[in-house]
Amino acid sequence: MLMQEKSVILPSSNLDGSDWTFQNSKENKIIEKIESEGTPLSDIISTPIRRGIMTGYNDALIIGQETRDSLISEDSDLSPLIREFLSGQNVLRYTSEFEDEYLLWLHGEVELDDFPSLRSYLLDHKSNLEDRTERGEKWYQLRPCDYYSEFEKDKIIFPEVSKRTRFTLDSDGYFLNKTVFFFVEDDWYFVAKLNSKLIGFFLHNISSMMRGGYYMNSATYVNQIPIISPGSVQSGTADTLRNHAKKISESKNSLQKLNRSLLDHLGTSEGDSILGGSGLIQPPAKASNLMLNHTAAEHSNLRVGSARVDRESPNTVLIKATARYKPDDQDAYETDQWGYTETEYLPAFRITDLTETEADLIEHFVPVAVDEAGGFANFRETATKTNSLIDRLKAIELPDVDDVADDLENYLETKARAEELDEKIEKTDQLIDEIVYELYGLTEEEIEIVEEATNTE
Repeated sequence: MLMQEKSVILPSSNLDGSDWTFQNSKENKIIEKIESEGTPLSDIISTPIRRGIMTGYNDALIIGQETRDSLISEDSDLSPLIREFLSGQNVLRYTSEFEDEYLLWLHGEVELDDFPSLRSYLLDHKSNLEDRTERGEKWYQLRPCDYYSEFEKDKIIFPEVSKRTRFTLDSDGYFLNKTVFFFVEDDWYFVAKLNSKLIGFFLHNISSMMRGGYYMNSATYVNQIPIISPGSVQSGTADTLRNHAKKISESKNSLQKLNRSLLDHLGTSEGDSILGGSGLIQPPAKASNLMLNHTAAEHSNLRVGSARVDRESPNTVLIKATARYKPDDQDAYETDQWGYTETEYLPAFRITDLTETEADLIEHFVPVAVDEAGGFANFRETATKTNSLIDRLKAIELPDVDDVADDLENYLETKARAEELDEKIEKTDQLIDEIVYELYGLTEEEIEIVEEATNTE
């Protein structure tokens, strides 16, 4: 795929003064409109935006569930000093995801001699804890912090780095690491506004873009976000935004309880047959010319990228896959850091005369097997001089359909429920965006510009 560059013509007025503005003129007008309608967040909230805790040595001071349970079993008085801990990756839009990480909250009042099990554990890390720059007066303590109590309050939290705005309200008193920012506030109105496409558009136009499409969301930038305070809008509108945000949060929390891993549902059923031996296989038209039918004799670095299965009827599936390879002329293609380019999805083969359960299994199992790779389900992603990529796909081993039929049905029901929740979340998100656009007075043309910009993130 040839690389294309996008250019924008800027008026000279955008380059006046010491600070250069690189938005195009239409985007600039939208930014100015947002600023004129709102007040900087820093002028509205009652506490400053704070950064999470820097331990100086996470390997000792951030522990898992097993270590926590072991320490508390020996000394139950330790419980108040072991706090549930969130990293930036655990902070999502409208919710958070606790992953059994805990902070040893060893503030300045903690005396290690009062906790023998903790002392024994920390002594193994003493030299590294002593060498920290981020430490308290004693070698095991965290550095002094005058806002520790704020972690236990209801607060709005967001990660330092993200592709899309990810704000949520934390009512569980999580302690936060240095990749998370927060401010004390218990109003879902702010969460709805901050997660809207319009505010995301504003934030990403003023903040620093990093590699991979990520943006810096530090306090410097978030403080500048123009917010129309809840007291400045009709109470019904503010309440509607609050209710929408709560509904999204509830739906996302329900999603987290659904296990959408096919392999977890199917368990460890042994392979019963290979994909190439299922039903009646038909090659696509002009199959010999397809990259998927090539071998390593033609492309030395040829491999399967990813796969998908199109369900053409209850009893028929079409297997598709992408091919990854190193082109001879790398300047003519968009390549990754390893020098590979990847094709679009190409048809590999069609399978007919399947039972519905067999088709269900193939539809959902094959993409997972290809994603796992490395010999899982007898799948190897690399072509050889005698095995094409299609040969590799046909060799995938399928679980015994009779053994996994009930588990597969449960997985499909779970997947359907998850899709319902995803659709509900998307529709509610759209309702929030519509309200926010109206609050800031955007025209249809301006909304289209924001939608186009944010849909590419």
